[in-house]
Amino acid sequence: MRGERRGPGWPGWAAVLVTAAFGGCRRAEPPAPTTIVQKVERGPIRLVIEVSPKQGWVGDPFAVTLRLHLPEGLTAKMPDVSSLGAWLVEDPRVGGPYPGTAGGSDWEESFTLRSLSSGRIEIPALTVRYGRRSSQSGSEATLDHDLSTPAVALEVRSALSSQDSVLQPRDIAPPLVPRAPPPGPLFWATLALVVVGLAALGWWFVRWSRGRRQRPAPPIPPVVWALRALAELEAGDLLERGAFRPFYYGLSEIVRSYIERQFGLAAPEMTTEEFLRTLAQRRHAVPFDAGRLRDFLTACDLVKYAAYAPRVEDARAAVRTARAFVDSTASAAEQSCRETASRVSVSAEDAA
Repeated sequence: MRGERRGPGWPGWAAVLVTAAFGGCRRAEPPAPTTIVQKVERGPIRLVIEVSPKQGWVGDPFAVTLRLHLPEGLTAKMPDVSSLGAWLVEDPRVGGPYPGTAGGSDWEESFTLRSLSSGRIEIPALTVRYGRRSSQSGSEATLDHDLSTPAVALEVRSALSSQDSVLQPRDIAPPLVPRAPPPGPLFWATLALVVVGLAALGWWFVRWSRGRRQRPAPPIPPVVWALRALAELEAGDLLERGAFRPFYYGLSEIVRSYIERQFGLAAPEMTTEEFLRTLAQRRHAVPFDAGRLRDFLTACDLVKYAAYAPRVEDARAAVRTARAFVDSTASAAEQSCRETASRVSVSAEDAA
């Protein structure tokens, strides 16, 4: 129909496919070389300088290599690279002469350059001196010719912007910390367990502290109590005031209470006659001389009930008698406990 739009025919489609095929198979552009190579030739003499890379950052190393080829009969001196303007020279090495692949001799010099400034910085021309070897043994060669490399410009980049100064660098910006995600169920469960554990630990500590405060103090051994009570009685002022009756009353009570605590006899509740009768029936109940103990208790009763007025020396002697009684009976009781324990141990071993 007239006016109807028609697409391209098969010749057009074929042309499109061929163009796409050849266009898609077009060889990619080779990458730009990263090494600068410059050659200088003078007849059979050839000098090559290689620098790698072309560009770098401030402080990065640039490797430089010089290669010289000379024909037979010539010798050379490689350039001095100890100072190359703004460059810092590191690790210079010179090698040669080596036998050349096509005759003659090869020389090589390598070193590393670093720059502390940025911009387009040139490696100045490097000059090689060469000449003919001397035919006389031991004489120096005459180096009356030279050959120089062209200057090589390198791009040294800097991380500083145009607003930065080497003398006044900018402060280091703090890192950007990403926003933490909201805590999940595991976090809340762990937190709840920690809170419950701390509460339980606090409750246990309170109970333990209360129990520790309410725990009764350990009992004082009878011998320690008796010796302490005798020392306090003697250090008082009863003897200085002539109060012998209260003094002897306290002395008698200390001895009787000690006997009750140490040997289980209710001495404070007995009269002297009852106590002495009990000792007569139980001779080994108190390991002490019964006669001395009778004399001591009788002397105390005379002062307490018969209004006998002793001397101060007699009162202090009575205290010494009471202290000797406590010491000797305590030692005897301890020895008796050790013997009893030994007998029990031997009996247990025999039974086993």
